[in-house]
Amino acid sequence: MYLFAYKNFYVGGCEYLIEKIGSALVSSGERVSILCKTMDPLMRKRCLDKKLEIVMLPDWSRLSEAIEQFDCQEPVNIITFLWRSFYPCYSANRRNKRTIYYAVNFEAFTKDLVGAKSLNGKSREYCAGIVEKYIKRGNFISMDDMTIQCAQEFYGQALNIGREDCKVIYISVDTSGVESVNREQVINNFKKPRILAISRADFSMKGYLIGLLEWFAGTEIKEVCLDIVTYGPDEDAIKKMVGQLPLDKKNRIRLYGKTDYDELDGIIKNSIVYVGMGTTLLDAAERGIISVPAEPHTDKLSISGFFTEQYDFLAAIGGGRDFDELVRDVLAMSIDEYMVNSEAGVKLVKEHYDLKRNTARIQDWFNSMPDDDIEE
Repeated sequence: MYLFAYKNFYVGGCEYLIEKIGSALVSSGERVSILCKTMDPLMRKRCLDKKLEIVMLPDWSRLSEAIEQFDCQEPVNIITFLWRSFYPCYSANRRNKRTIYYAVNFEAFTKDLVGAKSLNGKSREYCAGIVEKYIKRGNFISMDDMTIQCAQEFYGQALNIGREDCKVIYISVDTSGVESVNREQVINNFKKPRILAISRADFSMKGYLIGLLEWFAGTEIKEVCLDIVTYGPDEDAIKKMVGQLPLDKKNRIRLYGKTDYDELDGIIKNSIVYVGMGTTLLDAAERGIISVPAEPHTDKLSISGFFTEQYDFLAAIGGGRDFDELVRDVLAMSIDEYMVNSEAGVKLVKEHYDLKRNTARIQDWFNSMPDDDIEE
């Protein structure tokens, strides 16, 4: 069976990814369960509708014990997305168990693991040793090459791994049944061009929302509107920024709160440019919207180009491109030029991020892994 361990199951990209992978696993005949401390009612309904079991663990400090006592007689394959969930699952004293830490954030093996932006001396060597051990055992897998690159740059010579040691399985979207924008929709979108961002209001991780609003406040491009779908702990900060804008700017912004995933399709297809990272970036690209990866952990809108220019990076590292210039380039496109870029993005998503293909790769990877080390 497959078990997802994810502490606080809200509404967000990682939660939807779990739902998608879990649903694909169920379709292939697997039993799938989600172990969490809290769960949003909307996500609970969605997961139950997809035949995913839900197990609540109010005291997350007992995660190892919960894994040891989990009611399952067959081998258990555990998928975690944070180091502080991975290690209690990995170290739980239970046989026939394999655990992976699926890095769906490019800083998963660096800042998210060590809790610091930099390390020196023995601390750097110690943390590099952890990353090296679990990558070589197969327990650490990555969503893209960027994550591996960041780890190599962060730890330097203390990390002795090559690209051949690292397993990369791209995060996935369900490309079946998703229709991309057609020519008529694009023509209509250009009549009132909208820029879109969909993200949890969680700073500094998703601080690019602040940068996007600052760009909108300062841009002299008068024909564009801005849509933001956001929900989370820093939602009020976004509302406050919008409220301080001049009336002409404020009237061109639409703020959406917590929104069901199925309702996002229409919102996405009404835009001409999408700004974001991770799974929502793929959701936009597979619908044919020109998409721009943003850099996390900064309140600046730092971008390096279009998704189609570096499809294996679902976030930006460093800047290099001016967003105002990029938007002007899109607005200057003919409908034919936009459709060419649109179709290129759709093709890349289908080739590299297909849910069924990548879920099968996760299954194959678990089947090739050794069981977790346990104390005798």
